[in-house]
Amino acid sequence: MPASQSQDLSRRLLRAFAAPAGALIRHPLTTLILGLGLLVIGVIELLEGIFEEFETAVEHYHGFLLFGLITLLRGLIELVEAAEFFAINETELEETERAAIRTDPPAGGSA
Repeated sequence: MPASQSQDLSRRLLRAFAAPAGALIRHPLTTLILGLGLLVIGVIELLEGIFEEFETAVEHYHGFLLFGLITLLRGLIELVEAAEFFAINETELEETERAAIRTDPPAGGSA
């Protein structure tokens, strides 16, 4: 498979992933669930510290994992969108340069 077809395929796959994942990650409900999850985990940790007999399976690192996962996905989505933006601009720039070269008069022509 030529390099241009391979790049085209990878761009389409990234776009196919980024569109639904971006909508999910940026949705206000995702932020609400993340905040609620971190709050619940914090309260549980506080209760475990105050009452020694209070034990749960939820630990503070679960909150870190939740926050880290959402942050990682947000970063990946932004990276894909930025790469797509620069790829589109680079393609437009190349096409503009090619069009300018075709329309420029030859150097040293009659005046």
